[in-house]
Amino acid sequence: MEIKSKGSAIWGIVLMILAITGGAMGAHALEKVLTEQLLESYQTGVDYMLYMGLSLLLLSLWPKELVKVGTVLIKAGVVLFSGSIFGLVFLKNGGGDAPIPLVIATPVGGTLMIAGWIMLLLKVALRK
Repeated sequence: MEIKSKGSAIWGIVLMILAITGGAMGAHALEKVLTEQLLESYQTGVDYMLYMGLSLLLLSLWPKELVKVGTVLIKAGVVLFSGSIFGLVFLKNGGGDAPIPLVIATPVGGTLMIAGWIMLLLKVALRK
């Protein structure tokens, strides 16, 4: 197998490293300081980072022209989705209020990930 999109492969590997590190942190350090609800939210951010990391690794093997737009949307989506969840968890744990842009970033990130997958579906379905 040949990597056809080095950028997606690198993104996938970095997301995997962050997800594995974040998961270990959640299991060993954060469970002592976060409420059960905040820990569940944190784990959701880690899970999506893991799923999108694996996905980007697989997509890096596909022709670049087929996955370019979809992977850009997925990358932006996971940064906004998981990143905002992590930010919200740590702000709430510290007793702080969640700023509106951070609250809005989570559903925007999720929407971008979905849009990325829809773009990939369309590219594959319409390919001759």
